[in-house]
Amino acid sequence: MTAPRTTWPHRGAGAAVFLTGMTMVVVWMVLPLLAADLAVAQRTPPLLAYTAAGALALAPLLEVANLVLHARTALPAVGTLRHLRAGGGTWWEAGTFAAYETDPMAAGRLVHTALAFADTTASASSPCPRTR
Repeated sequence: MTAPRTTWPHRGAGAAVFLTGMTMVVVWMVLPLLAADLAVAQRTPPLLAYTAAGALALAPLLEVANLVLHARTALPAVGTLRHLRAGGGTWWEAGTFAAYETDPMAAGRLVHTALAFADTTASASSPCPRTR
C-alpha cells in the first residue's frame, strides 16, 4: 500500500506558504538590526540598541524551537497510524475527544466509551492524549 501523493497545486501552495514564512522570518530578524543602526546613528548607546534588536530577533527562533518541542509529542501517534495503515484494510480516524483539563473523569469516560465501541465492532483503537 503506497501513500497518496500530493497534487502539484497543493505542492505549489505549500511552497508558497514556506517561502512566505521564511520571508517573514528574515524581515523579522533584519528590521530590528536596521532600527538599531538608525538608533545608534541618532546617538543611542550601541549596547542598548543592539541588545534590544537581538531580543526582538531572537523571538521567532524561540517560537520555532517551541513548535519543534511540541511536535515531538505527535510523532509516536503518527508512527503507530502509519504502521497500522501499512497492514491494509479499511481505516477510519476519529477526531478529538474534548474534555476539561480539570475533569479527568470525563476524559476517562470518553476513552472507555471508544474502547468499548472498538471491542464490540472488532476494530482497533489507538487513543492519544493531548493537552492542546
